[in-house]
Amino acid sequence: MRIEHGLLSRPGAQLAYTVTGQGEWVVLCHALATRQELWHRQIESLAPDFAVLSFDLRGHGASPPPENCDYSFESQGDDVVALMDHLNIHRARLVGISVGGEVAQVAAARQGRRFSRLVLSSTACHTDDQRAAAWAQRIQDARTLGMSGIAPATVSRWFSKGFADEYPDVVEWCRECVASTPLESYVGLAKVIQSMDLRPLIRGITCPTLIVCGDQDHNTGPATASTLQHLIPGAELSVISGAGHFPNLEQSGRFNDLLKDFLG
Repeated sequence: MRIEHGLLSRPGAQLAYTVTGQGEWVVLCHALATRQELWHRQIESLAPDFAVLSFDLRGHGASPPPENCDYSFESQGDDVVALMDHLNIHRARLVGISVGGEVAQVAAARQGRRFSRLVLSSTACHTDDQRAAAWAQRIQDARTLGMSGIAPATVSRWFSKGFADEYPDVVEWCRECVASTPLESYVGLAKVIQSMDLRPLIRGITCPTLIVCGDQDHNTGPATASTLQHLIPGAELSVISGAGHFPNLEQSGRFNDLLKDFLG
């Protein structure tokens, strides 16, 4: 199977990426304080039928923190398009989870002709005052305790208890991802989330859109997903029972089936 690794240098960012498989293109955007390997179960499922482009967001994984400290969703949405241009991808299906879903929303709204389908998992479009206060506390904790110090509490919010007890190796991988994320990148992106309001923008998304969430996700679960569904014209919603913030890991078979059915 085709697997290619690369590093794109563009103004303001260096982006580590991987291409797996051949066929029509699918682009994957991962979550805050993780890296592109978060998608490994989806890449295994999709690569026999698609060319899958995964990459590390700015300041995550093998992508270094941007020198200009720009973590805006606009710039990161432009990163997606820049990677597509670099690889001569005219049009792709776009999938984002958590903060990667917010990057994907901006990319799809601003560059609609480049995307044929959009999947948004475990993501939001607006941070209200209560959530903003929670993010302020997370930023303060990260600065006080360091990334290793906040890793256990961060990961505890991601999974249902049953999954965490049964798959401690997955939880440990996620804990290591958080601990190894540069503090400046976590704080920089957390501040963007803290003040986020994409509601006016995403009304302009025109491609077919699927919204996915776990019913055990207490941050971006069914209520938040319903808001997205009502704002994005024609969007579909699927709630995965028994899954927390990362249904792609907790219920990977169900998630992969939804993904392949929707992506065609």
